[in-house]
Amino acid sequence: MNAPDTTYAIRRHSTGIYAARHSGLYRSRDGGGSWQNLYQGQLPQPNLPTLAIALPPDATDEGEAARLFAGIAGGIALSPDGGRTWTAHSFRSPPPTVTCLTLMPGTAQHTLLAGTYADGMFRSTDSGQSWQPASFGLYDHHVLCLAASPQFDTDGLVFAGTSSGIYRSQNGGRLWHDLPLPQDDPVLCLALSPDFAADRRLLAGTEAGALFESRDAGTDWDRCQHWSGAVNTLLLCQAGIIAQVDDRILHSADGGASWTQRAAAVSAAALADDDRSLLLAMNDGSLQQQPLNQAPTNAK
Repeated sequence: MNAPDTTYAIRRHSTGIYAARHSGLYRSRDGGGSWQNLYQGQLPQPNLPTLAIALPPDATDEGEAARLFAGIAGGIALSPDGGRTWTAHSFRSPPPTVTCLTLMPGTAQHTLLAGTYADGMFRSTDSGQSWQPASFGLYDHHVLCLAASPQFDTDGLVFAGTSSGIYRSQNGGRLWHDLPLPQDDPVLCLALSPDFAADRRLLAGTEAGALFESRDAGTDWDRCQHWSGAVNTLLLCQAGIIAQVDDRILHSADGGASWTQRAAAVSAAALADDDRSLLLAMNDGSLQQQPLNQAPTNAK
């Protein structure tokens, strides 16, 4: 991972840092100092483009199965043992491109949803072993992002950003309804408040640079920001809002009233496990970690 190689998603986990890249799924166990391509010798193509990752929050690498899920061309790559072995689970033919993947919080059998570029939604209720179409009511089949309620096991809420707007499901993805976003625009990212059960706050970022906010779980929306560039990532945490606009990282500590640029030349971003720092995958293939309580770096 030293040479430039596009990173589409990055996640921190108890078993390491995972990067979904154009050349495969990588893991680092030393904070980004060295990387291993987890597909080597396990899948037909060792360098398989990977766009999305889903990791169980409570899995560990020793003593129990740590299930890893990755979105690949045609379906899902699944590891039941922390990345030691892999199998590919295809959805159907012709194979769709999986663009986003989410593991539903609080589901004992690991319910997952996978969005595809042009073939709608797929759903698994058996830890990724089998998949069924789940696009009823989803009239736009270009799914670009997914976000599930932290209380999914009780409220069944999940949101999907598509090339024309946002959809919401209140029964775990079995039925979808479109939401009245103020303008038709591809929604590239979604973020739910850490206190979503109480404040019902949801953010959406669009390809045209708009940031929309809802305070009632998506029924009503306000446009609260507009940038020059696509909003590729949104993160909500106690330290505020983090937005990746094109390859710039912006941070607001006051609910979106003002913004500070924290970094540039970034291809993907995620919160570290303490939610007090950022993991930044840089365009040159390197990884940076930036505490949110420190002055911005690399912000030119």
